[in-house]
Amino acid sequence: MEKTRQLRLYYEACIPVGLLVVGSYRHGFPPHNRDATKSLAAALPGALALAVAAVQLYMRLSWRRISDGMGMLPGTQAAMYRPQADSGSVWGGLLVLLALFALNIDAGAAAGPSADGLGTYGAWVVGVAMAWAFTLAVLSAQIRSHNRPTLGVVGGAGVLSLGYAFASLGLAGGAMAGMLLVLGAAGVQHVATRLLLEMLPRSFTLGEAAAITQGAILAAIDLAIRLFRRGAEYPDHSWQMYTLVLESVGLGLLLLVCALPRVFSSSSRMNTRDSASPVADMSRFCGLSGFAALGALGLIAFVSHANPVRWALVAVLGSRSSLLMLCYWVLLLLCGTLFYSRGISSQVANSHNKLVLHLKRKAYHILAVLLFAPGFAYTPLLLHLGFVAALVAFVGAEAVRALGIGPWAPAIDRFMRRFTDTRDAGQIVTSHFYLLFGCALPVWLGSSSSAACLAGVLSLGIADTAASLVGIHFGSRKWPSTPKTIEGTAAFVGGLFVAVEFVYLIAPSENGALGNMALCVVLGLLEALTEQNDNLVIPLTMYSGATMLHHSDGSLVHWIPALAVAAVLTIPSLFIVR
Repeated sequence: MEKTRQLRLYYEACIPVGLLVVGSYRHGFPPHNRDATKSLAAALPGALALAVAAVQLYMRLSWRRISDGMGMLPGTQAAMYRPQADSGSVWGGLLVLLALFALNIDAGAAAGPSADGLGTYGAWVVGVAMAWAFTLAVLSAQIRSHNRPTLGVVGGAGVLSLGYAFASLGLAGGAMAGMLLVLGAAGVQHVATRLLLEMLPRSFTLGEAAAITQGAILAAIDLAIRLFRRGAEYPDHSWQMYTLVLESVGLGLLLLVCALPRVFSSSSRMNTRDSASPVADMSRFCGLSGFAALGALGLIAFVSHANPVRWALVAVLGSRSSLLMLCYWVLLLLCGTLFYSRGISSQVANSHNKLVLHLKRKAYHILAVLLFAPGFAYTPLLLHLGFVAALVAFVGAEAVRALGIGPWAPAIDRFMRRFTDTRDAGQIVTSHFYLLFGCALPVWLGSSSSAACLAGVLSLGIADTAASLVGIHFGSRKWPSTPKTIEGTAAFVGGLFVAVEFVYLIAPSENGALGNMALCVVLGLLEALTEQNDNLVIPLTMYSGATMLHHSDGSLVHWIPALAVAAVLTIPSLFIVR
C-alpha cells in the first residue's frame, strides 16, 4: 500500500513538471521577445525554473517512504501540517510558477516593467526566486548536515543571479534595489510560510501554505511598487484600478486578521467563552473593521488620485447591465438560502440518502456556476469586484466564527460545520475559502482565453460535481490507495470537456478539440491522484494549461514532444515499483 501511494504521488508530481517542460518547449521562457531572450539575464529565470522542477521531481522520487519527516520545512513540526495528506511540496514549488508562466505567455512580448506595478515578467522573476528558495529549503531538511553549507551556497548563488536578472532588465529602480527586492522576497516567503503554519496549525499542507504566501508576497510587492511609482489618475474602467482595489483590500484584511486575535484572545474561542457583553464585542469588531476599510480606501485614493467611493458606485451602479446582474445575484442567493434552510437541511436531518447528503456539499459548486458564469459573460469587471466583496464577507464571517465574536458566532459555526470534511482539521474552516479562490484567481489573473478565466467555475462547478455524483452512485472501481473511482474520473473528464467546448463555441479559440481533451484528461488524473485541496490546485493548473493551449495552433505534430515528455517522466516510476 505504501509503495502504491508513493507511485500515485510521483505521477501527481509529473503533471506540473510536465506542463512546465512542455510549455517551455512550445512557447519558450519569459520574456517572449526574441531580442531579450538572447541575453544571459533573461535566460537565468527560465533555467532556474527548470531546476526547481527537476529538484522537486527528484525529491518526490527519492522519498521511498512517506513519513512525518519527509517534505517538511526546516523549523516546523509534523503537527503543524494538515493530516491525512502528503506535504505537497511540488505544488509549493510549481503551482504559482505555472500561473505566472501562463500569464507571461498571454502578455506576449511585454518583457519590460509595468508602468504601474511589478509587471508580468517582474512577477515571474520574483516567483522563480521564491520557488527556488522554497525548494532548496525543503531539500535541506532531507540531506545530511555536512552537505547543507554547499546547498546554501548554491541556493544563494541562484537567488543572486535572479536579482541580477531583475535589475539588468530594468525591472527596478537600480541594481541594488533589484537585488534587495528579490533577496527579500525569497527570505520573507520562508518566514511567512512558517508563521502561517504556526498560527493556523493543521489547516494547510506545506504546498498549500507556500503557494498562499507566495501569492500574497507578489501582491504586496506589486502594491508597494504602485505606491512608490504613484503617477497619473487611473481610468475608471481600467484593469489596473481593479487590481489596485483587490490588493488594497487584501492588505486591509491581512492587518485586520493580525489584529483581531490580539483584541480577542485565544481564550475567547466560541466554545469556551463566557462573555457578558457580546454586543460590545461586536462593536469592537466593527470598529476594527471600519479602521481597516478606511485604510484601504485611503490607500486606493492616494495611489489612483481617484475617489474610491465614487468609483465603486459608478462601477456597481453605473450601467444597466451591472444593475441587472446585481439583481440576478441577489435573487439567486435568496433562492439558495431558502433551498438550504427549508429543503436540503431538513432532508439531511431526517435522511441517510447519499444523494441528499452529497448534494448538500456540491450545491455550492452548482451555485458558483449559476453566479459566476453569467457574470463573466456580461459584466467581467463587476465579477472581479464581486469576488473582492465575497472575500471580505468570508473573512469577516470566519473571524466572527473562529473567535466567537458577538451573538451570531454560534449560528455561523453551525452553518459552516455542515460543509466541513477531513481537510478542515484546523481552527479555521478552509473549504469555502478554497472554493472562492479557485473561482476568483483565474478571473483576477485574467487571460485572453475564456476557458482559462472560467477554469475554477468549469472544473469545480461542473466537472468536480459530476465526478462526485457519478463516483458515489455508479463508481465500483477505485484508483489504488485512494477513495476516488475510475467512473468518477471519467465523469470529470467528460463533463469538463463538454463545458470547455461549449465555452469555445461561444468564444471561439484556435486550439482544437484534441488539445482540450488532453488537458481534460490530465486534470481528471490530477483530481484522482492528488491529496492537496483540489479546489485550489485544479483551477490554477487548468488556467495554466488552457492559456498555453490558447496560444497554440492545435496541430497534432506539436503534441509529439508532450507525449515524449510524458514517456520520459514515467520511466523513474519503475524504480519505485522495485
